[in-house]
Amino acid sequence: MQPGPHGGASGEAATEREEYAAALAWLADRTDLERDPLDHTIRERLLLARPAALLARRGDPHRGYGVVLVAGTKGKGSTAVLLASILAAAGRRVGLYSQPHLHSFRERIRVDGQPIGPADFALGVDRLRDDVAALDRGRPDLGALTTYEVATALALDHFARAGIEVAVLEIGLGGRLDAANAVDANLAIITSISYDHMAVLGATLPEIATEKAGIVKPGRPVLTARQRPEVLDVLAATAAGRSAPLGVGGRDWTWAGDQGALGITAAPRPDLWPRPWRHAGLRVPLLGAHQRENAATAVAAAEILLSGGLAPGDVARGVAATRWPARLEVFRPGGPGGPVVVVDGAHNGDSAAKLAVALREHFRFARLRLILGVGTDKDLPAIVAPLAPLASAAWGTTSRHARSRPAGEVVAVVRAAGVSAAPAADTATALRLALAASGPDDLICVTGSLFIAAEAREALGVVGDEERDPPLG
Repeated sequence: MQPGPHGGASGEAATEREEYAAALAWLADRTDLERDPLDHTIRERLLLARPAALLARRGDPHRGYGVVLVAGTKGKGSTAVLLASILAAAGRRVGLYSQPHLHSFRERIRVDGQPIGPADFALGVDRLRDDVAALDRGRPDLGALTTYEVATALALDHFARAGIEVAVLEIGLGGRLDAANAVDANLAIITSISYDHMAVLGATLPEIATEKAGIVKPGRPVLTARQRPEVLDVLAATAAGRSAPLGVGGRDWTWAGDQGALGITAAPRPDLWPRPWRHAGLRVPLLGAHQRENAATAVAAAEILLSGGLAPGDVARGVAATRWPARLEVFRPGGPGGPVVVVDGAHNGDSAAKLAVALREHFRFARLRLILGVGTDKDLPAIVAPLAPLASAAWGTTSRHARSRPAGEVVAVVRAAGVSAAPAADTATALRLALAASGPDDLICVTGSLFIAAEAREALGVVGDEERDPPLG
């Protein structure tokens, strides 16, 4: 007998989806600082004692494996996924915690590259419910646990149950007060620091750097990408004050070459790695000079974590296998006769500048059509400035996210920069209009936020319904 419409495998799948949707709704119903505005006062109340207390109730699952913390303004997600891929290629079982997600919250919690399954997600949330309720009742002095804090505990608990050896944790915001920083990490990585989240992290680069440097642990190594002098001064002072060996990109390891043949070299640093090392001919699938720098940082981190046991083949396989959607991701939806579409999550002035450089480096186009959607907490003129000289026309749009700026505001700033622009009701509409107005030699760039990038990927049909979260109420 074949399973009925509510029985067998299809019924089990439906139940699994329902349980996942219920768990996700419960999690999202906590205070969610990705949706609600932030300020300094709110940020200071995000006590590390709160996530630490939740982890303690779960038996401190993170103490069973090594941990790497990755902070920064630009490149932290890419560096984290590159490092996770290299470690996996070297035979380690790896957990990756990243944010935000594109299409499903489950993307944030991965083991060996695979997102946590809906059933494991629902079970993990169920295990946490009683602990969360107990802390909410018993420790009112700490305040209520947030969505992000509970999700961090969910990830660390899932990693322990999956038997991972190393967890790579991308900091959500800042570093000093981020829930992931409640963990005593073996290694800290700080990628490029620039202006972002200034209402929360500070108005100057040294202030922002101080927040990021909060992930540096006493006596544990810290690696940083190349930084502006005033940023590096803060990081160096923090590392010295905590007796943490500091490695600096461009000084302690160097790189040269292009996306198809990158070489990375380091001289001995007894407090970081005991011998010189070199990895050559690496193929970096993520486009842009900034991604070559991120790859070099990830390789340096892997050299520390594996204590000289990193084979050249492991590095080459790991870097080449890295996948990180919506970062200069290329599509040609109309085939050879249509324009190229590039989707990128650049969301501040520095990342937009790097995007502009990469567009010039990797693409040849007659005209650039820009689709732009930006969050209300972002510096819109700073994002527009490096992209406007490349664009011949633009569409301003808004995403489904609660903090997405109205399309009309985006259009006004783009027009002020000298580019013809029109509003579009949503990302799919903007993409349809841009495709209709473009020829095979044109380039369409969709950018401004990861939320806009995600909606573009959905409009392009590369994401199935089963890969998307159910809508929340």
